[in-house]
Amino acid sequence: VAAARPERICLFNNAATLEPVGVLGDVDAAGITRSLAVNLLAPIALANLFCRTFDDDTVDRRIINVSSGAAQSTLPGESLYCIAKAGLEMLTRSLAAEHASPRFRAMTLRPGVIDTPMQAFARTRPRTALPSVDLFKDFHAQRQLVPPDIVARKVVDRLAFADVENGRTYSYAEL
Repeated sequence: VAAARPERICLFNNAATLEPVGVLGDVDAAGITRSLAVNLLAPIALANLFCRTFDDDTVDRRIINVSSGAAQSTLPGESLYCIAKAGLEMLTRSLAAEHASPRFRAMTLRPGVIDTPMQAFARTRPRTALPSVDLFKDFHAQRQLVPPDIVARKVVDRLAFADVENGRTYSYAEL
């Protein structure tokens, strides 16, 4: 892609897993490693590679790190997910501080509650592993889950192409 010399390029860091769910003290070390590798280490590595590969300041560059309200609100049984999402928000702020070019933007998106397999997975967990399971059941029962295609359209229109503030966290409600 870099060899094609695009006028603009955008990295969406959107990989995530809830697994393993469980309260700290009940989660095994391998599960901790896997969770943080997917939810935090991979986005950091991809952002690093993106910045190295697309260092030409004539190219409009954006990194959108997909976070969650879980970055600021503790969800018992999802500590690893919450910790990683908080780390992603710091990644955004670090990128903005280190790459202060007007042609580079890093931002975080808290997309809200989306009707995804992750939501379905959370609803099926036992309360012993995921004490906050009722929250996910209520989102579904009260029809608060937004279809992914609706969120995606708003994200692309507002964050990938419109004017945005470098280093800022945006919520779905702002899109």
